[in-house]
Amino acid sequence: MTKDRFTGLISLILGICVAFSAYQLPNSKMPGDIGPKAFPYITAALLIICGIGLLITGNKKSAPVYNKEQTKRLALVIGVILAYIIAMDLIGFLIPTFVTAFLLCTMFAKGKTDVALWKRLLFAALVDGVIYVSFTVLLNMQLPQGILL
Repeated sequence: MTKDRFTGLISLILGICVAFSAYQLPNSKMPGDIGPKAFPYITAALLIICGIGLLITGNKKSAPVYNKEQTKRLALVIGVILAYIIAMDLIGFLIPTFVTAFLLCTMFAKGKTDVALWKRLLFAALVDGVIYVSFTVLLNMQLPQGILL
């Protein structure tokens, strides 16, 4: 199995999991409201379509699956995201989002041109701020506050 096809398989499985999770969300009680299921279903559909596309048309000449270093980095990214989900439930949105954006930015910059610490901190702060303002001000949605704070 090549990297493309393996990635397609993971995308397909993830899309199915997202669709199943979205199915369990409650329906909206407001008439004309698309409800909380719409965006997860769109995400699931895109993941499934891209996964099937990679499975069908995946590059047959690409390297076989992932090497040890790539597998470690993938596992680390997944670990950071899972920790983010848990931390967001415990301490709210702002701090975990900032820390996660900083960690992921640092991880993806590894091996590339050296990105200054202040640039990574600024990027994390901007991501955190833009998401916060977009959801709380523009969409008038409440973000997780956390149970410990």
